[in-house]
Amino acid sequence: MKKVLVPRVRFKGFSEEWKEERFDNIFFNIQEKNKNRYSIKEYISVASNTWKKDVNIKNKQTLWNYSVFRVGDIAYEGHTNEAFPFGRFVINRIGTGIISNIFTVFRPKADLSLDFSQYWVNNNLVMIGLLKRSSKSGIMMNSLTLENVNEEKISLPTYSEQQKIGKLLENIDNLISLEEIKLNKLKQLKETLLQKMFPEGNSKTPKIRFKGFSEEWKEERLEETVNILDNLRIPVKESLRSPGAYKYYGANGIQGKINGYTHQGENILIAEDGANDLNNYPLIFEKNKIWVNNHAHVVTSNNPNLLKNYFLYLSLKKVNFSDYILGTQRYKLTLSNLKEVLFVITKNIDEQQKIGDFFCKIDTLINLYQSKINKLKQIKEALLQKMFV
Repeated sequence: MKKVLVPRVRFKGFSEEWKEERFDNIFFNIQEKNKNRYSIKEYISVASNTWKKDVNIKNKQTLWNYSVFRVGDIAYEGHTNEAFPFGRFVINRIGTGIISNIFTVFRPKADLSLDFSQYWVNNNLVMIGLLKRSSKSGIMMNSLTLENVNEEKISLPTYSEQQKIGKLLENIDNLISLEEIKLNKLKQLKETLLQKMFPEGNSKTPKIRFKGFSEEWKEERLEETVNILDNLRIPVKESLRSPGAYKYYGANGIQGKINGYTHQGENILIAEDGANDLNNYPLIFEKNKIWVNNHAHVVTSNNPNLLKNYFLYLSLKKVNFSDYILGTQRYKLTLSNLKEVLFVITKNIDEQQKIGDFFCKIDTLINLYQSKINKLKQIKEALLQKMFV
């Protein structure tokens, strides 16, 4: 049965089939040696498609033999992972430079839109079959068999359709980048305010306060201010979890969804073992029904009328948990050490409420930005699936 070379989603005005061509009718293998025309300052990292600054090559012959990588060229990057099990093509969009001669480089013969090509050659749904048949495993990374890849068939739309597809996807990427910049700025603002609205070092008063509050904050021991709910935790192997609507938490966050819950109400999750970042220790505030395994401690205020849970969570964000951690490779926050954690709080419940409400609004904005980014990425992924053949 003849393959239908028409994408599921198209711009108005395009109806003809995409044209199927042999790979070597669109690209040719190029072996353009550097011959010292470009310096090490113009070295390009193929994996990230960025200029690499920390390269140290003392052998002039090595630099002489490096490959010239021009704008529009594609290189086969043979490192495999879950997303790209047979490696991937990377297109040069940043400028002419040099790359290691271990990479196979191709230059376009056909009239290709650069905007379109960056999404086309890197689209695993389009290229996975070609790469599976044309690549072979190596010790460090896969390599391409030129004879095989040249015989492969790939499909292309007209140049005008290429331009429209490329521009649409690039516009979405630009929107994602703008939202990510806003999100990062908001996160930085939150971190700055956490530093200034909570006491630093041995100080008992923050640098910034709401009007009407002046008393010193007090140091507290965690065991004296919370109920520890570790006894309710239940670990469940992934293969044994029944799918459901409730978040399943481990040391560093959500690990999936499950049918059932171990905790409900306002709780703070603190990584017990396997924390992935000591500088930003894994802490999570939850007010929904959740399931927690045995890799996260669970605490809640023992008197919410005197200590608000969300304020407690913010206060614990200021703790240097590395002072309480055991182990050097897999970190462990034991129950006994958890109980000894010291932190500073205001005893004024109104000040706690104001601080909590303020940061809660920031968190809401952060979640909105993150949700918008996720939706844009979902739209992009759907278009990558439906606008290509």
